[in-house]
Amino acid sequence: MESEHFYLVHLDVEGNVLNSNKRFIDTVEVSKKKCLLEALNRESQASLEVEFDNMLSSPKSKHQLLLSLVGKEKVLPVWWEFSVITTPEMDILGVFGLGVDFKMLQYETPWHSLSDLLDFGSVVLDERLQTLSLDEKVRGWLEVDVDMVQNLAFFSEVLVPVDVAQLEKLNRYKRDKTPCAIRLKNCQNGEVFSSLLIYQKSGNQLFLMPEMKKTDKIKMEKPFNESQLAAIPGSVWLVKKDLTLVQLNEEGQLLGQEWFGKSLEEGAKLCFENESMAVGKLLEKVAEVFCEQQPSEFDLRLKNNSSDFGFWKVNISLIQSEIDGDSFAMIHLLDLSEWGKKLMSLQKENNALREVAMKPSHILRSPLSSMMGLLDLIDPQQLDTENQKYFSYLKPLAKELDEVIRNNAKKVGAFD
Repeated sequence: MESEHFYLVHLDVEGNVLNSNKRFIDTVEVSKKKCLLEALNRESQASLEVEFDNMLSSPKSKHQLLLSLVGKEKVLPVWWEFSVITTPEMDILGVFGLGVDFKMLQYETPWHSLSDLLDFGSVVLDERLQTLSLDEKVRGWLEVDVDMVQNLAFFSEVLVPVDVAQLEKLNRYKRDKTPCAIRLKNCQNGEVFSSLLIYQKSGNQLFLMPEMKKTDKIKMEKPFNESQLAAIPGSVWLVKKDLTLVQLNEEGQLLGQEWFGKSLEEGAKLCFENESMAVGKLLEKVAEVFCEQQPSEFDLRLKNNSSDFGFWKVNISLIQSEIDGDSFAMIHLLDLSEWGKKLMSLQKENNALREVAMKPSHILRSPLSSMMGLLDLIDPQQLDTENQKYFSYLKPLAKELDEVIRNNAKKVGAFD
């Protein structure tokens, strides 16, 4: 991970630093297991918190933003690109961040190389911030040709700052030519872009990247009203065929928090970051219900932590919308964890009792056989009259005990 030019960090899903290169460690005072937010100023902390949620909800996309590192000696603006690391099964392992110091961007790195490296789109502007040229990416994002926007005032006729604060950043840039990151929007369709505006001798360079759109909540007639949903015992999730969550009740919200570690939102996908065999079974059953058009009922056992299990009775059935004809799967989960734990406890007790009952058949009979052999070696005639009387009871009693042990073993063996 060592580099003289880049900051490299490996983060967990909470934003804690798992590993980093020497350049990052020498610049900031954040050690391993500490959150990256601690190395940023307040404005950058707010930006990263918003973008981090976007990263985890869209792990296949790259995410770029400008963050100010609070160094040991001064605050350093650094342009970052973050990528989510996943397994082939799309389980999230962490987040990898690559940072480039602004000083390096301004004076040491050719801009065309940086654009290729960080996957930016590029716009060249003249001294009056009018459009000179657009690269292919920007033309695709804006759905325009160069001739359509050439010589137009880019920040008023093509893209505009999203709010007053961003407009003030642009005005500061016009005064002192200090590089700045500005959020812009397309007034035609409302699409928002992150941008980096840089001054060069040849003119002004603008690097663009569209921001990830937040998932829109489903706009449709819900299968149940709130009172109907509240009357259903247990947790309820209603999903479309692509596992988009349409509706859920309060218990379903709590269960989602327990299983997913975050609140479920209507319109989001029902996906599990760490998919176990039990969860895989649940998702398979949902797919089967949509395919076969038949309800499904099964028991689900899911590990809550390193030593505890939860038990659920799951019913999945199809519900048809009376308005638009769409089909939804209603996943109804009844928490039977208390009953399941009692059943597991009884099973353990039964196993322990079976072991105790089985032991005499092969442990007790061994010394008993030795005792019976010793009795055969004793000559009763060598005993006096009274001891002969007592001795005459020993052998029949030993044989009776042996028979009891044998019969008990046969009865216990019938339960195996």
